[in-house]
Amino acid sequence: MIFFYVPFYYTIITRLHRFSKIVSWFIIYVIPQFLFMFYFFGVIDFVQTFFKIALGVTLIYTLYEIGYIYNDTETIKNESNPTLRLNSIQFKYYGEHKLLIYSLRFLIAISISFVLLTSCDYYFVILVWCIIPLYAIYNSMRSIWNLPLHFCLVVIRYCSVIVLSGFESIPFLYCMLLFPLINFLERCSEKRFELPWFQFFLFSNKKDGRYKYYFILMCIACSLSFYSPSSFNLTFLCLSVYYFLYRLLLVKFKMV
Repeated sequence: MIFFYVPFYYTIITRLHRFSKIVSWFIIYVIPQFLFMFYFFGVIDFVQTFFKIALGVTLIYTLYEIGYIYNDTETIKNESNPTLRLNSIQFKYYGEHKLLIYSLRFLIAISISFVLLTSCDYYFVILVWCIIPLYAIYNSMRSIWNLPLHFCLVVIRYCSVIVLSGFESIPFLYCMLLFPLINFLERCSEKRFELPWFQFFLFSNKKDGRYKYYFILMCIACSLSFYSPSSFNLTFLCLSVYYFLYRLLLVKFKMV
């Protein structure tokens, strides 16, 4: 049951069941994390920055998967119709080794945090550790309040890497627009939240709402780049095009 301990492995086993989903995760999440840093901030030392980002992403998922594990093993006990992501053998193993699982996870997270703190990445470490209290609150309730909590978690998971170079409000906002916002709109459309307006909202449609969202985002980024061709705006434009093409191709080849 090594997937309980190894960062990323739990996500692959319980959330990214198919090879196509793993590829999509790399395109949507992993690759942009490096693009954010290399292009938003004009990195010079590529090797050092690469390893710093790799450590940062590993810390994010080490902590994020603690929330996943708790949700899949403890939170579901209080749900009437839970989503079961683990089989009986895996449940039994968790019950017998939960202290070891959480202890090793926190040990990995603390070790990575200390390494990053030596590079004075205080903002990043503090922001990422907010995953734990947020997930604790998120897992303790099942109501409409899960929506803003989930949005905050996605923002931390998706946008916090750029804080490795210090906090810049404009790149952070652009990162929020590139994924967390559309993810939030889609989540609001889920029937369990009983928000009818979002269920019929154009951008909540996972089939073709995504590429339409990125087309509009691309137009906004193009306008910003035209009036102010800063590195931030040009990078925002490139990433908007990146996501637009990816979503459009998925629809064209009927892969959504």
